[in-house]
Amino acid sequence: MDRINISQVDALFVNGGYPIEFVFYFPGGVPSGKLRDALRRLSSTFWPLFGRYRDGAIVRPAGYEENEHFLETVRDGPFDSSLDATGLWREFRDLNPVSTGALFFLGVVQFDNGTVLVPRLSHLAGDGYSYFYFLSVLASLCQPSALPFRGPVIRWLAAPRVKRTVLRDYHFDRTDLEARPAEREGTIRLERIPRRQVQAEADKLSNESGVRVSANDLLSAMVVSAAAGRQTPVQQDFGLTIPVDVRRRVKALGPKFLGNGILLHRLIFSREELARDEPATLALKLRRAAPQISAERYRDYLAGLETEIESLPTRDLGPYDPDRGCLVTNLSRMPVQRLDFGSGPPTLVFPVTVGRNSVAVLAEGEDFLLRFVD
Repeated sequence: MDRINISQVDALFVNGGYPIEFVFYFPGGVPSGKLRDALRRLSSTFWPLFGRYRDGAIVRPAGYEENEHFLETVRDGPFDSSLDATGLWREFRDLNPVSTGALFFLGVVQFDNGTVLVPRLSHLAGDGYSYFYFLSVLASLCQPSALPFRGPVIRWLAAPRVKRTVLRDYHFDRTDLEARPAEREGTIRLERIPRRQVQAEADKLSNESGVRVSANDLLSAMVVSAAAGRQTPVQQDFGLTIPVDVRRRVKALGPKFLGNGILLHRLIFSREELARDEPATLALKLRRAAPQISAERYRDYLAGLETEIESLPTRDLGPYDPDRGCLVTNLSRMPVQRLDFGSGPPTLVFPVTVGRNSVAVLAEGEDFLLRFVD
């Protein structure tokens, strides 16, 4: 298989929008030699991440060229772990070059007190699950071991499913590609909420209503209320988009699917509704409107996306419309503990990618950490 057609969901990101990029800080350091070797070995196992986009497909590379996917720099002095959210974003947002056209790139910065990794994945190539799936395998290959053939066994066990159009044939054939306009520099705000408080409120609401409300339902309701209140200019309707991973419910994809295995669940609220309803009421509405995932329903969703993709200028393709709503992505279950490259998992995890009117739900200790971008 030398080329694979991109899926309908992949096509939403064909303009280069919303790459997945995090800052990971490892106080114990990460040896660059092991990283280089592991990347080279995985470039064939996870080849779509190292390929190139061409005419509606990802094309297998002829070989692995390290300088197209890896860059290491050494800085004098220590890494400042006290930087706030805006400081971290400004410090590392331009670390990885985009001129190579690579779907995956790993920036490495060696400090006196540890290593910062900044992996960047084009959203065309995969979603957050794919991002952490690959990084977890990369970390496993970097760990020291005396076992013979450990590397080949890891690569064999972790080999992903790479075909993206298994449920519905599709070929993106538009040639009028325009890059997504650059986001203006926004304001990044962090809000900390105790997990126990959110879960207790969700449990109370579930008991009172007889509907099983999740902590994510409640957090999303809180977010959409706050985001709508800050919207300018004010629109009559306000949308909420929540990415839903479908791998567990669609067997044709499964846990080894490498790509965008998501359904973008969208709800529209009226201005009056958002002004009137408390977050608890909105959370109930969210739960009752949650999509029931099956292979057949996901096929229908993909068919609907095809119509949407054809109707929009390619520069406007994306997971949501920041002028008419917000995006809430729950990242609180990121497998951070699996990102151990030999000296322990990262002690700082920060998403670099920003999108106006987007919120990332992170976990830090006993709290949820909401990262707002206004």
